[in-house]
Amino acid sequence: MRLPIAILFAACLTIILPSSIAQPSMAASLSPTMQLNQTLKATSAVLMDETTGQILYAKNPLTRLYPASITKIMTAMIALEKGHLQDRIRTSNLAASQIPSKVYLIPGETHTLQQMLYGLMLISGNDAAVAIAQHYGRTVAGFAAMMNQKAKELGALHTHFVNPNGLQNPNHYSCAYDMALIGRAAMQNPILRKIVDTKYYAWHGTKWRSELVNLNDLLWTYPGANGIKTGWTDQAMQTIVVTAKRGNLSLLGVIMHVNGLDEVHQEATALLNYGFDHFHTGILLQKGTEITSLNLLGENIPITINHDVMGAVPNGATLPLTHSPFFVKKSNVTFYNTTHDPGENIPRFFAAIRQQSPLPKSVSLSLLPIVSQEKSGSLVGTANLAIDYSTIPFQVFVTKKTPTWSAPTVVLPTINLSLLALTCACVCSTSAFLVARSVKLRKKKTLYRQSSQRLGMSRR
Repeated sequence: MRLPIAILFAACLTIILPSSIAQPSMAASLSPTMQLNQTLKATSAVLMDETTGQILYAKNPLTRLYPASITKIMTAMIALEKGHLQDRIRTSNLAASQIPSKVYLIPGETHTLQQMLYGLMLISGNDAAVAIAQHYGRTVAGFAAMMNQKAKELGALHTHFVNPNGLQNPNHYSCAYDMALIGRAAMQNPILRKIVDTKYYAWHGTKWRSELVNLNDLLWTYPGANGIKTGWTDQAMQTIVVTAKRGNLSLLGVIMHVNGLDEVHQEATALLNYGFDHFHTGILLQKGTEITSLNLLGENIPITINHDVMGAVPNGATLPLTHSPFFVKKSNVTFYNTTHDPGENIPRFFAAIRQQSPLPKSVSLSLLPIVSQEKSGSLVGTANLAIDYSTIPFQVFVTKKTPTWSAPTVVLPTINLSLLALTCACVCSTSAFLVARSVKLRKKKTLYRQSSQRLGMSRR
């Protein structure tokens, strides 16, 4: 009986092993992006190169979702723009009545803006958020208006805030792409960057004293993590904006609407790993690359870059990138002749180059006024390297002296001086006559008024 059993066992292995071996090979055949798509259960996610703003990965980036406490990134950013770290902020009854998370402020309790910001960003103090909002916006609604204005300025056009802490409200919403824009702007403030990278902070409150511990566990678990904010409500579920830096590559990730604290940390880790494993900082456009050229008075003037344009590039990509993916439509160059500058006595020309290429990677160019005898190496405009959701700005220069042109000559008609003198004499005589007549009439009116007054007095 042992031999048939052994044969049967071997046959089972023959059937089972190939299918089990085939499974890893199928996973290996998936691209890294497809693998990440399968890993992430969050409704929305974005991975951004923090330095340039390039979007390296996106899953439902514009889907409207509730942000929860990652709202406080905007609250902190505006507070630092409007105030000073030593501003004294008083706690109102409304601020003290906020639900947890909170630093348990009591009505009338005052702290500096710096202390409030640590309470806001480390342990997500809802009470600190309202106290800050009332101090700088007078009311919560007034501060929310400031938040919405700032969002528009940053290009976060799918966002609307109604409060400073992210507590549930159907009219309080954002999306992963907008939160990436907001997070990137916030991390450009060195004070806020230091706060969100702080693990512990000593809190000396009126009601209690303790040590605040940052709720962002990735500061401990992910090498290179240096920010920024977590969030949670029943409706928003888990949200996070996280940043990390390794070498010269800085990444910013956003995860929104995922169930479970462990899950949001795992998915944020997977998102950052995708970036660090498959991208590095490199030269997108090399110094000296000709973007386009302009024809001025029959002379060809190259428009080039005088510095390397850096950005995140996929590992294995050929660098620097050539002209082929970066297309400028030269036929759309137009010139507008305007009035000459009296100070320089030279005409100015405005060149407009519009990008109409359907390619996903393109260059749009905006030129400054180009003047006569512009020196080689002069700054003549700005350009944007468009890559998917993002653009990388850079400057462009001329590498050749522009041709010389002069101001338009104004030819005045010939004037007969004798006729001009006679005309002036007639005008002067007429003016003198009118002035004399006006004076005479004024004297008559004065005499008439005086005689009338005398007559009235004699009758009395």
